[in-house]
Amino acid sequence: MMGFRTTTAWSAALLAMTTVAASVAGHAKADGATTRQESASELTGATKLVGVRKVLTAYEVIRGQLARDEVGAVEASARELRKVAEMVSAGAPAPLRKHLIRVASTARRLSALGSADAGAVRKAFGETSRHIVALLVAEPALRKGLNIFRCPMAQGYKKWVQPEGKLANPYMGAKMLRCGSASDWQA
Repeated sequence: MMGFRTTTAWSAALLAMTTVAASVAGHAKADGATTRQESASELTGATKLVGVRKVLTAYEVIRGQLARDEVGAVEASARELRKVAEMVSAGAPAPLRKHLIRVASTARRLSALGSADAGAVRKAFGETSRHIVALLVAEPALRKGLNIFRCPMAQGYKKWVQPEGKLANPYMGAKMLRCGSASDWQA
C-alpha cells in the first residue's frame, strides 16, 4: 500500500493535470472567440494525459512495493499496471501509444514472475521503468512533480521514476534504500 506522502504527491499531480484539462476546455483564441470543435479537441488531448497519469500511478505502486521489499504484492500490481496501460494506449496519441503498449507488455512479464526470485522481479521492473522513462521523454508535460534516479548497482536498466521526495530505490529495497542519484531524462 502506498504511503500517505506518496499518495498525496500522485493525487496532487493528477489534480494538476485535471486542472490543465479544465483550463484547456475554456481556452479562448486571441480575438476572444472559442469554437466548440477546438475546445473539444484540446480537452481530449489534455484528458488523455490524465489517463497516462493513471499509468504512472500504477507504476508508482510497484516501485513503492519493491522499495519496501514487498515483492509478493508486485504480481497483482503489475496486472493492474498492464490493464491500465492497455486501456489508456487505445486512445493515446501515437507518440505515446507505442510506449504505453511496451509498458503493458513488460508489466505482463513482470506479473508472470510471481515472487520466488526478487532479483528477477526487480530486473523485470527495470524494463518497465525503461518504457516509463521513454514515455516521459516523449511527453515532457507528464514529468511535473516527478524525479528520475539511477542506481549504479542495479542489474539491467538502472533508472526509475518517483514523485518528488526522498529517494527510495526499488532495485535494492530496504538493504540499500537510499542508493542512487538524480539522473537525466534521456531514455
